[in-house]
Amino acid sequence: PGTYPAIVNKAATPKITITESDGTYLVTITSDTADADIYYTLDGTEPSVASTKSTEYSKAFKLSKTCTVKAIAVYDGYKDSKVASQKINEKAASIEKAKVKLSKSKYTYDGEAKKPTAIVTLDGKELEKNKDYTVSYKNNKNIGKATVTITGINNYEGKVKKTFTIAVKTGKTFTSGSNKYKVTTSATVSFMGLKNTKATKVTIPKTVKYGGKTFKVTSIADKALKGKTKVTQVTIGANVTSIGSSAFAGCTKLAKVTIGSKVKTIGVSAFEGCKKLSKVTVGSAVTTIEDKAFKNCIALKSITIPAKVTTIDKQAFYGCKNLKTITIKSTKLKTVGKEAFKKINAKATIKVPKKKLTAYKKLLKGKGQGSKVTIVKYN
Repeated sequence: PGTYPAIVNKAATPKITITESDGTYLVTITSDTADADIYYTLDGTEPSVASTKSTEYSKAFKLSKTCTVKAIAVYDGYKDSKVASQKINEKAASIEKAKVKLSKSKYTYDGEAKKPTAIVTLDGKELEKNKDYTVSYKNNKNIGKATVTITGINNYEGKVKKTFTIAVKTGKTFTSGSNKYKVTTSATVSFMGLKNTKATKVTIPKTVKYGGKTFKVTSIADKALKGKTKVTQVTIGANVTSIGSSAFAGCTKLAKVTIGSKVKTIGVSAFEGCKKLSKVTVGSAVTTIEDKAFKNCIALKSITIPAKVTTIDKQAFYGCKNLKTITIKSTKLKTVGKEAFKKINAKATIKVPKKKLTAYKKLLKGKGQGSKVTIVKYN
């Protein structure tokens, strides 16, 4: 007879202390409830007083493997404590000194992402992807240098990086905007022509972007716009250094050309037969005007030969019947080819530097111009 008193007290939750030394772990479990019994498990299951499910703690013990220690404290007349849990982790090995070998270190750009396989070896052991490490890629689609990052997981930590390249082949052709280009070096391209055959105004830019990389447009290919009868105006970018043979030949409606400041060579027959070409701005870097460069440009009335020109090849201005004023600013002119000025305007004037008047009269003699063409100095 009588009643049991209500149980209100609860045993203190155990404290699990783990210390490590040379790969061995010493486990100590205590409770602030004096004389409480402590039971524990090592397999992740919940401990209880049942001996089949847990082990009664008596003293500190050693472990040499990873596991989870769980413990509970019980005391007569007290409610069981909360379960304490502590995970033993082996010290993760650094992956930073691992050797990484990629299945491929060089790729050709094709617009697709590249993901070479990585073989990761640490201290002679080949590690497993997604078990020991993960793999990520950066900048692995466009032209340039791509990065593979190996990141340690589970028993490994840290990161190690490896690079590979994505390049474009020399000779590769591509279209950007209205223009067509061909890769000439790892950093330069040549203007090849037009995608839109109806274009009238053409701008050849300084640079063009392809595959995420910026290329300099440094040349205009042979016959790039040959026979494009609808083109009326061309502006040549500042990085172009050469204009190929017959690049604009037969552009019968081309009336205006601005030649970039870095062009050194105006190629053979570059503007031959451009019958409406009346205004030509020749860049200051030009050194050579090749054979027939402006042959039969019958609308051309004047032209200035810039200061660095050394060579005007044969028939360069042949048949430019309305060419009345030629201003030669160069003091470096060494060669003028046969018939360079044949059939220019019969009363044309060729202006030359004052100090070169005598020398240039001799150099220009018999280059095809009529007897009434005068060579005079300019100030």
